[in-house]
Amino acid sequence: MSISIEQKYHGAVFKELFEAISSVSKDIFFRIVPTNVSRSGYVVEVIKPNLEKETLRIGLYIKHCKSRRTPWRFTFKNVHQLEMRKLKDECDEMFLVLIPNDDGIACIDYQMLKEILDENYEETEWVSLTRKPKQSYRIAGKDGKMETTLAKKTFPIIITNYIEQSV
Repeated sequence: MSISIEQKYHGAVFKELFEAISSVSKDIFFRIVPTNVSRSGYVVEVIKPNLEKETLRIGLYIKHCKSRRTPWRFTFKNVHQLEMRKLKDECDEMFLVLIPNDDGIACIDYQMLKEILDENYEETEWVSLTRKPKQSYRIAGKDGKMETTLAKKTFPIIITNYIEQSV
């Protein structure tokens, strides 16, 4: 069996995420459940024994771009945005993970996503990620741009911070 580029990128995301989740607490367990809607959507179930709420459900939507250099453009079809919305509705939080080739991993939560892609889903929309050498990522979309930059360390910290606040 050969391993696709997509599987390598998704594997890198999960490796970094699971190492970071493990550092939050020793008694946290987790599992990945693919949405089976697309190859990009996942639900990460975080389980910590002795909690009132049994499972924290985190939606992940992973996109990668093969371009070697900035700007990296990610295309979102209507069905992609509907899947992200469904992940948000069915999970406690949803994060969009963007992989700009081998440059790193950027991550935003659903609220940040709505700053750059609104709820009016068109047939095809885009997100652009740029980064100058030794600087943070800048992110923009068809419907706006984020005023703040994203540090290269944003992923997986944004997700582990959410988990720490929630469990």
